[in-house]
Amino acid sequence: MINKMRVTEEFMKLVSIDSPSFKERQMADVLKQYLIQLGFEVTEDDAYKHYDGNSGNLYGFLKGDIEGDPILFSAHMDTVEPSTGKRAVKHQDGTITSDGNTVLGADDLAGVAAILEAVRTIKEKGLSHRSIEVLFTIAEEVYIRGSEVFDYNRIKAKEAYVLDLSGPVGTAALKAPTLISFTAEFIGKASHAGFAPEKGIHAISVAAEAITAIKQGRIDEETTVNVGTIEGALPET
Repeated sequence: MINKMRVTEEFMKLVSIDSPSFKERQMADVLKQYLIQLGFEVTEDDAYKHYDGNSGNLYGFLKGDIEGDPILFSAHMDTVEPSTGKRAVKHQDGTITSDGNTVLGADDLAGVAAILEAVRTIKEKGLSHRSIEVLFTIAEEVYIRGSEVFDYNRIKAKEAYVLDLSGPVGTAALKAPTLISFTAEFIGKASHAGFAPEKGIHAISVAAEAITAIKQGRIDEETTVNVGTIEGALPET
């Protein structure tokens, strides 16, 4: 029922827009207009203020004609680097790639395009539907920073679909991995190595003891832990 040519062209248009994390302004403006044209009530939050970005999360609500809780569809607006000057290339077999100089941006603009096309099809075919909520977030690629500050009291739906998964069409995940990062700072105490070494506190030694005490690798059936980066610096004088 979908218009394959239209969704393909729209996807190629969207991926041509530069939208690195925290710099999604142009993408947000385009998507806001699309949603308004489809009949959504659209608002943008102030997520950018938390991160010195230039765009907030977009939330849209489309009133349905069937009773029941709304249904939510979500995708993110940002793409990983390198993303400046993205250009989609459609090949003879129908596949779409970047030109080789940047990422394509299918993550997650394929999800965005799919949501837009689904709503357009519903509207064009006059299909009855529950109310629809849409959430397009910023800064997903840098540990879901946009989702982190969104006010979920605005969401009315009890059922949500996040279109951000690879695999065969129709694949769905009920549970997926998440990531929690932590940073620990160890501050030593300087002392003269020749006159009073016993008065010093060696920060690297203390950090090594702490790392040794942390259970790493697979710590239970669902969790892994890893200490990934160690950095050192001389104290400021």
